[in-house]
Amino acid sequence: MKKDIPGEILPQNPGCPGAIKIPTDREVKALVVLKDIKEQTRLLKSQLVVLEADGSQKEKKAAREKLANLRGEWDRWENERKAAAKERMAILGHE
Repeated sequence: MKKDIPGEILPQNPGCPGAIKIPTDREVKALVVLKDIKEQTRLLKSQLVVLEADGSQKEKKAAREKLANLRGEWDRWENERKAAAKERMAILGHE
């Protein structure tokens, strides 16, 4: 039985389901960045509400541009997260 075999004798195959970290480091990095982008977006949207009421056109434009940049970053990191998940599934033998 497996539990009777000392750990140093068992093969350390990264393809083995017990040996791969889930979520992978690549997935974790993407998720952390996505969370940060979401927090920045929430803050920026609340600032934009205030600016709509009494902000200058320049400030509103800058906030909208920053929001558009965050959307682009979100899309890039969402694609990275999906690629990392696909890679994990391939390592696990599901693809």
